[in-house]
Amino acid sequence: MKTYLVHWRQRHPSFRLPELEALAKLGNLKLQYDVPPNHEEVPYLCIQCECDDDARKLAKRSILIRDVLELWDHGETLEEVHRKLRPKAFLYEHHAKDTFKFRIHSFGKSLPLELQPEVVDQFAYLGWQGKIDLTHPQVQVMLLLHMDDHATSDALLAGTKHVYVGRLIQEGNASVVSEFHNKNRQYLGVTTMDAELSLICANIALARPGTVICDPFVGTGSFLFTCSKFGAYTFGCDIDGRQLRGKDGKSVESNIQQYRLQGTVLGNYICDMAHHPWRNVRFLDAIVCDPPYGIRAGAKKVGCDTIKSSPKCVLTKDGSVRYPSTLPYEIDDVLKDLLDFATQHLAEGGRLVYWLPVANESLDHMNGLPMEEILQRAIPQHPLLRLASVSRQAFGKWQRLLICQELVLDERRNGTVSEGYINGSNCISHNDFRRLYFSKAPNTVKVIPGQ
Repeated sequence: MKTYLVHWRQRHPSFRLPELEALAKLGNLKLQYDVPPNHEEVPYLCIQCECDDDARKLAKRSILIRDVLELWDHGETLEEVHRKLRPKAFLYEHHAKDTFKFRIHSFGKSLPLELQPEVVDQFAYLGWQGKIDLTHPQVQVMLLLHMDDHATSDALLAGTKHVYVGRLIQEGNASVVSEFHNKNRQYLGVTTMDAELSLICANIALARPGTVICDPFVGTGSFLFTCSKFGAYTFGCDIDGRQLRGKDGKSVESNIQQYRLQGTVLGNYICDMAHHPWRNVRFLDAIVCDPPYGIRAGAKKVGCDTIKSSPKCVLTKDGSVRYPSTLPYEIDDVLKDLLDFATQHLAEGGRLVYWLPVANESLDHMNGLPMEEILQRAIPQHPLLRLASVSRQAFGKWQRLLICQELVLDERRNGTVSEGYINGSNCISHNDFRRLYFSKAPNTVKVIPGQ
């Protein structure tokens, strides 16, 4: 196993490791790493892969990776790196005649341009004989400096916390974000998901050619586009047909045409998840969704209020359109139906990837509990679903979790969601989220620690 350095983008640190693990599983790659205690605070992670091609596969697909380097050496100071790297000529001598480029990237504090030539000259012992090529070099040598943000301007190089040097293997896939950026999309809605997060969801869901992925709360179709970008066949449903149809020529269909995904987005249905038209067969490889939680859009399902409604059935003999009556859809009921839907239609090993809002106030009573127990109570459980990863995005007095659960078919664990799994001693109730969201913000913000 060779050692590589992952250089992260400064975006969504809680999502880094879940995406990395998902991409390793997607490529069937052997991946090893030790998680440092401050891994969300620094943009570096040392990993072990079998070869350059494996490291290249991780970066090519990743949204959160900036670069992956073949790590030549590292240390707390430049002097330490030079001392350790000089005897390791076998790492770089076979590149001596290649065209090259030297790049410096600092974190914590910027390194002035006037100091950078001085730093580059210190690596003269690499013995490079090839020409400098700043546009298309055969080799890019990268120096990554984790600077002390308290270092004075006249002692910057003496104030490094850690220094890494290596050869660039592959840059990340962040450029795809601009392709799906919401500002360039023809048709948007109030619940349209951020393009970057949609792409991360597609990676965690293991979207790939030949797979079938469903969004049961499709809205304006954000997850369909990003999952289909990676080759998956996608479709969705929504109880609100107005969102699907759009107006003035702009709709989900116009977005499909904009991204040229007519061959992989199969279509959408107007129905709710609790009353869907599909047979009880395992035909889905993943379910990716952002269930409604009553803030920007209210959740509804087909139903009849037996107290208020007439007992007589309404018939339309003339064939005119009749829309069924609906009922409010509480978050706990949404989650219960979603988990049952997933266990009925996911293939073995299929993934359920969904967003779950959590009010910080609802976690107050769990202060001091172990992280595993907090997650057990905050995340709905099902006997057939194994928790694969959890990521957190904080918003002041509330946060939302990106949860990935994987279907494990086991006769001994067979069953459906019981009340205890959603709303009882095993899990906090999420029905109060809307009330807590609109309540007065507390003086302090409590978040799930370590996530």
